[in-house]
Amino acid sequence: MPAVLNRETPCDTSCNMQLFDLILAVKIVVTALGVVVPILALPPRISAPLLDLAPPQMRYMRLYALALAALLVGYASAFSWWRGPEFPQGIAIMGLVSNGGAALLLLVDGHVRLARFCAPFFGAIALALAASLAAPEWAMQPL
Repeated sequence: MPAVLNRETPCDTSCNMQLFDLILAVKIVVTALGVVVPILALPPRISAPLLDLAPPQMRYMRLYALALAALLVGYASAFSWWRGPEFPQGIAIMGLVSNGGAALLLLVDGHVRLARFCAPFFGAIALALAASLAAPEWAMQPL
């Protein structure tokens, strides 16, 4: 049975931010500012050398950034003030697979520049989402 916050209606102006909202907000802001916006906004002649890629390879990175933007929209749909009182289990599972998989791939691949920051970040988000799935009542507590 899904965890349900004791609330009669979706969030109104008196609704407090939940721990799960904070996890989502950190993921969205860091990923949007650190990956999505730079890759989509910078011309490939500038972004390709920063990523140690040839400019033609940037079309795939731009597709990756667009896919990440779609995931971020999914994460945003799980904010407590936009969803009903149930814990967004599907979004948490999506994030666990995405972030846990990214952390593992970066560690196995050994790309030093990316792995130094990204693997711990993705791993921490995956652990926070796993904890949220294991204890949704904890994740839905107001901050």
